[in-house]
Amino acid sequence: MYICLTGAKKNIGDFFITDRAIRLLKYSRPDEEFVVIPYWESLDEKLEFVNSSKGIVILGGPGYQPQMYPKIYKLTKTLDDIKVPIIPLGLGWKGYPGDEFTLKHYRFTESSIELLKKMERNNPLSCRDALSEKALQANNIKRTVMTGCPTWYALSKINNDFSPPKKVRTIVFTPPQKEMYYGQSLNILKMLKRVLPDSKIFISFHRGLKTDKFTSKNEAEEISMYIDRIKEISKGFKILDTSYDLKRIDFYDNCDLHIGYRVHAHLNFLSRYAPSFLINEDGRGRGVQDIFNLQNIEGWQYGFLGNTAKAFNSIFMIKVSKKLKNYVIQRKGVEILIENALEKEISNNFSSFKSVKPVILKHFSIMEDFIRSF
Repeated sequence: MYICLTGAKKNIGDFFITDRAIRLLKYSRPDEEFVVIPYWESLDEKLEFVNSSKGIVILGGPGYQPQMYPKIYKLTKTLDDIKVPIIPLGLGWKGYPGDEFTLKHYRFTESSIELLKKMERNNPLSCRDALSEKALQANNIKRTVMTGCPTWYALSKINNDFSPPKKVRTIVFTPPQKEMYYGQSLNILKMLKRVLPDSKIFISFHRGLKTDKFTSKNEAEEISMYIDRIKEISKGFKILDTSYDLKRIDFYDNCDLHIGYRVHAHLNFLSRYAPSFLINEDGRGRGVQDIFNLQNIEGWQYGFLGNTAKAFNSIFMIKVSKKLKNYVIQRKGVEILIENALEKEISNNFSSFKSVKPVILKHFSIMEDFIRSF
């Protein structure tokens, strides 16, 4: 029996990670039982149960963050109380904004290093992209393996052939997480309405629309105002709350194309060998694009303070300037980049996406070996 730590609260991407990861574990280890527990809960009261298991598996997500323990993964107050291996499964970094400069200054806290070292003693650390490996190795965590993310592997479709849409009839558009990018995303929607006027566009909010214990009143009000601006572009957009329940994104299987900011909508499409254009909000997106050899479209650019921090190459300057609004600002003209990429792919039968299947198949065998080895 293994204990599996999930980050699924509200964001449908986290539910998607958990679902794909558990399917993958059961496929590769059909003889085992996998018990799912939220990673934000302390394990101190469950120590006897934890230590009677064969190990703790952390199910994907951007877990390799500077304050991963105990801010993200509660685990126990004293890590030595955990006597079984802790195994990350396809975790990634979350560098902001996500370029080489970010990678150079990506540092883990002492407590996080303690956790990473404890993980490393039993198994290599499974990474979802090369940037995540680099982030670990730059912090002297050397035992890594590039397995990819569990969401890459749609087991029932993994051997399918790439089949591009003959016509783009339906599009899933995923809005950004950060309000900073709302204006940019509206420009993309205007472009889509102009370039593909006959396509039906579903606007899918992975983190939901309404106030609850995971969405503040202010956030919900910002989303409501954003939706009002979307409706000014077109009354024909279908606006959907796709949080909490994976059945809410079942319709993705019947859509021709994804364009937007949500990494796991992007991976949902790529895993089925369907085309998708991702706008990067941070290093999570860039890591995905690099590994699949797809075009990096950054939604951001450095502002004045960001450029100053780079020029002085000072960690102090970086820490100060990141707290201020113009460290990173939204990039202008992203809708033009998307339009050019879209027109090119339509005219070439989406040929760039043929690179996706070989990458998935190559890393699927690595992922299987990794799961069977722990």
